[in-house]
Amino acid sequence: MRGATTITTYENIAIGSNGVTLDKRQGDERTPLGDFRINEVRTSKRFHLFLSLDYPTMIQAERALGQGYLSRADFNALREAWDGGAPPPQDTNLGGHLGIHGLGSGSLEVHQRFNWTNGCIALTNEQVAQLAEVARIGTRVQIR
Repeated sequence: MRGATTITTYENIAIGSNGVTLDKRQGDERTPLGDFRINEVRTSKRFHLFLSLDYPTMIQAERALGQGYLSRADFNALREAWDGGAPPPQDTNLGGHLGIHGLGSGSLEVHQRFNWTNGCIALTNEQVAQLAEVARIGTRVQIR
């Protein structure tokens, strides 16, 4: 989207193999719902391109702290990163390394038939290359 105008839509994406969730946990293979921003765009040997998202957000951290799934020390580390404009820690109980990526040399047939990621959003290599041309650091991503 650019304002209220749809720039492009991607059909047949893949998400986490266990679906979506509001409250992602490390290793649950679920894609977290919420509002994120792209904080890095890089090439990837495994995935062709990787558009990293600023997960976990403070909204997720506050909810996890309240539910007892996140330690106070990890919450404070997340808060410090967010307050300082740094990427959030990726090694808490909330998981990390969330992004939008391509298939790399992975199977297009598997991609078209299954949700197969560990929590990321996967596009074809062509789709992620197209997205990387228009997305920038700070681009808002809403997973719903």
